[in-house]
This record gives sequence, C-alpha cells and structure tokens, in this order.
Amino acid sequence: MLTRLELRSFKVYSKLDVALQPFTVIVGANGAGKTTLLQAVEFLTGLASGTIDEHLAARDWTYSDLVHKLTPGTTFGFTAHVDLGGPPVTWTIDLHRRRGNYVAREIIRSGRRILLERTGREMRRWDAAGDEWEEVSQSLPSSWLATVDIADRERFPELERLARWARSVQPYLELSPARLRRASRRTSEGIGQQGENLAGFLRYLADSRPAEYADLIVRIKRYYPHLDKLIIRSPRAGWNQLEVLERWGSERLTLASGQVSDGFLRLCAIAAISYVEPGPRILMMDEVENGVHPRLLGSLMGLLQELPERDTQVLVTTHSPIALNSIVDPSSVLVSRRTVRGSTRLRSLAETDGYKALNSVFRPGEMWVTLGEGGLIRRPHTQPTRSK
Repeated sequence: MLTRLELRSFKVYSKLDVALQPFTVIVGANGAGKTTLLQAVEFLTGLASGTIDEHLAARDWTYSDLVHKLTPGTTFGFTAHVDLGGPPVTWTIDLHRRRGNYVAREIIRSGRRILLERTGREMRRWDAAGDEWEEVSQSLPSSWLATVDIADRERFPELERLARWARSVQPYLELSPARLRRASRRTSEGIGQQGENLAGFLRYLADSRPAEYADLIVRIKRYYPHLDKLIIRSPRAGWNQLEVLERWGSERLTLASGQVSDGFLRLCAIAAISYVEPGPRILMMDEVENGVHPRLLGSLMGLLQELPERDTQVLVTTHSPIALNSIVDPSSVLVSRRTVRGSTRLRSLAETDGYKALNSVFRPGEMWVTLGEGGLIRRPHTQPTRSK
C-alpha cells in the first residue's frame, strides 16, 4: 500500500507531502491538482516497467510538461512510502529539469537499510544472496526497478517485491462506456485500462471460476437489485457480447450492451476488476461520477470502498457532493485548494477548520458545497498533508 507520497516541483505542486488511506477520494475545484496527484502515482510507478519516453508518448506529454514552472532548482521528483508487509520501503527518484530522460538520483530503502543507490550513471544495489554490493555504470531512462524481474527474487528480494507492486498499479483514469459495451474478440483474464475486454473477462470468469462469477453477480445485485443476470452471448465465433437481464416486478427485460446505461457498465467493471488475478494493488479513477446517475453513484462508491478489503488500494477524484455523502470515513477525503498565489494545498477533510466546526450538522458532500475549499482550508497547516 502507498501510505505517503512526496512530490517536488511536479506539475502544479511545488512541494507536497500527503498521507494516503486504503481508500482516498480527492475533491476540489478544476485546476486544483486532483488529477495531478493520480498522474504522479501513475508516472512514478510506470518507471518500474518502461522508460520516460514511452510514458510521455503514451500520454502525449512533453518532458517540460512535468515540471512546476515557478520553482527554482535543477531537479524534480518523487518519494513513495510503501507498506509491503515488512519494514517500510521508501523509494525516491529525482530527474533533471532540463536534461530529459535522465535520472539524477534514485535511492530505495527498507527501513534504514539502503537497497539501491544511484547517482547519474553510477549505481549499486545490495545482493542479499551474495551478501555484497553489486555495482554498475550505465545510463537508464527509467527506474532501475525496470531491470528487476522474478529471476532476481533470490538476490534482490525487496527490490523484486517493490517492482512487482509498482507494475500492478492500474490507472483506470477513464472507464470508457464505449469500450465497456464493445464486443470482445476473445476471452480475457483482465480488463483494459479504458474498459476494454469487459465481456471477454466476464466470459473467462463464468467459465473458469464460476463460484467467483456467482459472487460477482451477488455483489452487483446488492447495489442494483433490478439485475437478474449478466448474459455473455457469442454473436459469431470467438466473440463475446454483454447483455443484461433485468427484473422489474413480474416483468423481465433483456438489454443489449448498447441499451445498458453508462453508469451500470462502470458499476459492473469496478465490481469485476476485483476478481482480476493478480489484482491491481492500486486502482485509480478520475472524476468517478462521469456518466453515472446520482442514484447509482452511491452504489458505485460503495463498491469502491469494498476494494481495500480485497487488497486493492483506491485513489479517486470527484466533483460530486453525492459521491462524498457516500463516504464512510471522512479522513479518507482530501480537499485540494489553489491559493491566490497559485500554490496548491491539500488537507484531509477531517482535519479542516470547517469539519471541526460543522461535522455534527452536515454530511461531507453538504459541507463541501456549503463552505467550499476556502471555507474548509483557511489558515496554514503544519501536518504532512500540507503542500505549497
């Protein structure tokens, strides 16, 4: 689990040090840094499996897009504090501001022990099997974790675990209804980051793990009681197409995927993601309310709050007070505010001035709408959730 994240001169954040919960939802005005926080997690963990160039090309970014424009200095970077079940792991990586694709520094610690240390081309990492340092000199436009795989488990066990964790992060930043309802050419053991292959994964789950498929249907019915069953048809050989059978009193209604609501499709996808093996260690969604009817939004938030029980951390953003009203623990809500000087501040809702005064009167969403970010965050704060 990602317990804490530090950013230095990344996009809208000149400096950030924020604690994260198993379930975290970020709220705030447009341009206040909500999506940037998800992008930071995506970018950092992506460096454990690909190069900086590959990451930039996939998102149509330039290298200069990554850097906070008003902060002096020669580097920008990240520090992730990760709980993998043993001593806390700290992963720091800094990149040169004006020398694209070149890592200035990287250091990984387990507790107080250094596992990997890198400055420019020079790198050393602790070989647990040989009880010695391995030293290498090489330029690499990614984290050194990108060179670690399962074959290194005996020599570099903590690094292999951290690399595996980072590669399991899934940025479902946009579950596209068009992709969710699209027929799948084949069965699939996973769902794409924009919702590709939902029908193919449901077919795989129904055929290969029927007990878990039955459990999936029960979970969806809990939040959408009109569901009778999900039907996966084969319109032609090798293809899978989703249909939904609903029950309304004594009437039964079969809906083709093109007739199913966007919100229900997203509800099905989020429920299904928790059955993917290996499941995502972090699931991220931007503007979770998109395309979802207010009545169904509470159900979707309920499903998301179940995922930490299945060993999946959840980070989402929203502009919806209805989504916030569904939050069980207000400490899991982060409020983001852009100041008049352009800096960004982030604080847990439970620690804001407004919450302390009004939590017995308002629900979280009502409080946010009534007070706004300025009413919730009024004065400087010294907790780790402060950013400049």
